Amino acid sequence: MLLPFVWEAETGRLVHILRSHEHAIHDLAFSRNSNALYSAGDDGKVRMWNMDNGKLTKQFAAHNGATLTIDVALDGRLCTGGADRLLKLWKPDGSVIKQLPLFDDWIYAACFNESGTQVIAGTWTGWVQVFSADTAESLWQFDTNPAPSEEAKDDASVSLRTRGGTEDITRIEVSTMFVLGEDEFATLRDRRTYPGSSHFQ
Repeated sequence: MLLPFVWEAETGRLVHILRSHEHAIHDLAFSRNSNALYSAGDDGKVRMWNMDNGKLTKQFAAHNGATLTIDVALDGRLCTGGADRLLKLWKPDGSVIKQLPLFDDWIYAACFNESGTQVIAGTWTGWVQVFSADTAESLWQFDTNPAPSEEAKDDASVSLRTRGGTEDITRIEVSTMFVLGEDEFATLRDRRTYPGSSHFQ
């Protein structure tokens, strides 16, 4: 059993240990008055906890698969996103208000804007979309993964120094910011895959 711990920020005092989740907890969100805490579980359920006594007061199945993110609006509405690629809005009592169109990937982050009129959601692949909370209309969308610059396309954004002479490199798989080889040291500025044959010194 996984146990969320609630601490008092000013003193560091342990206030509650919340006992109910059998699997991973992916996100937590307080109500705006801090009287309730909501948890998003790997079992797809959302749980509501009373912060006066630490007791579980409500739970409901939110997603098929893990519920990965949760947020609470000023008026108590909830938004959740999950591994089923769905973004949902809920009343405070756990009844669904609306389900938004299916995303292309898991929804790892979702939140209301300050006024609660819009919902912003982001996926595993870096796609971000903004919706009207009232109509579910898509207002804005963009990809947070920038395309490689022309310079990066030309030289693979690589500063490569070899100890054994110039090597012919036909493909670079960039998975980290630094790539080390037996005979060379590469400093990489962009997380990209660059095909093609190039000579680097």
